[in-house]
Amino acid sequence: MIRFVKNISLLLLVIAIIFLTMDYVRPKSNIETVSLNRNQPFEAIVIGTSHGFNINFSNSNIDGLRLNRSGSTLYYDYQTLKYGIQNNLIGKGTVVFIVVSYHHFGMDPNRTDQYPDDSFENKYYGMLPASDIWGYSFSKHLSLLLYSFQSSYLQKSDSKAFVNNKFTSAMDAHKFLAQYWKSDQNEKWLLDIVSLAQTNASIPILINMPYTNQYESAFSDEWMESNYYEHIRNIQDSTGAIFIDFRGDTTYTNHQDYFKDSNHFKKEVSVKFSQKLMGLLYDMG
Repeated sequence: MIRFVKNISLLLLVIAIIFLTMDYVRPKSNIETVSLNRNQPFEAIVIGTSHGFNINFSNSNIDGLRLNRSGSTLYYDYQTLKYGIQNNLIGKGTVVFIVVSYHHFGMDPNRTDQYPDDSFENKYYGMLPASDIWGYSFSKHLSLLLYSFQSSYLQKSDSKAFVNNKFTSAMDAHKFLAQYWKSDQNEKWLLDIVSLAQTNASIPILINMPYTNQYESAFSDEWMESNYYEHIRNIQDSTGAIFIDFRGDTTYTNHQDYFKDSNHFKKEVSVKFSQKLMGLLYDMG
């Protein structure tokens, strides 16, 4: 009996060592790689969806980092912010640009709208503790480690299948996502993001990005009020956070040539837009 217990203990120890070794050699996410080579907080960071790529720190004197992600959800935006704080990427005085997309308040944490593609949360396995991964699965964690050398398996998470296979336009896809899941829960997570940044003595800035007239006209004022602005006001009322709203800003909306599609800037325009954004913050003090 004692030998049996010893053998089982040894087997479990070997499994644990293999698991930890595989986790150590797995491909690291961008934020993990940066944290390994960084010893001071950034001046500014960006979290949110792909619309956060409209903020570009190139050709500026801002020491900034984009931690946003295509199709990101507010749950994992919160986890990313927490990770950044814990690893000293975000500190006192860091400006946290929180890019809140029209569809943000309706997205569930693990993007089940992309079913049967269930890879959205893959990149967080290993990066985050199990308790911070929505619906954590040990078997999935193990399977990801087994395939860790196939980096494309992890990178599947940026799939845009929900647009290509179900909808004919980004506007239709985003309207669907905006009402896909629990808006009250997503509002709470956005509140948690702002509150955590403030507790950390960082400066949270909520931003509604400019889009083309084609994109904005697909979302009526009434739709925006009930699906977007009501939630933003609730956050502002609770935290006093700054909200910068570019909806209807004809400096951008009237210029289709500024955009590579209906809702993302071309790279050169994102640089100029970011310079204007920094100027606005400077004027605000």
